[in-house]
Amino acid sequence: MCVIVEQKIGQMKKIVDAITEENISLASILVARYWDEEKRAVFPYLLTQNIGPVKRKLKKMGYTLLDPMAWHMDQLPENE
Repeated sequence: MCVIVEQKIGQMKKIVDAITEENISLASILVARYWDEEKRAVFPYLLTQNIGPVKRKLKKMGYTLLDPMAWHMDQLPENE
């Protein structure tokens, strides 16, 4: 899962709190330093196969979510 966040203090805590409130454990979190101007990409690695509830919660909180694999595939050069 990928969460796009504004570069503001407290954003990581909000994401971690939303995840743990769903009784989901975190294995790790990767943060891309710059995603877009004044935004970062947060990639939490969740120890669950059911991420639907936490995705809905984060969307309701106003976050933009991306599928990391879809994003990665878009970055690969096209075969000609």
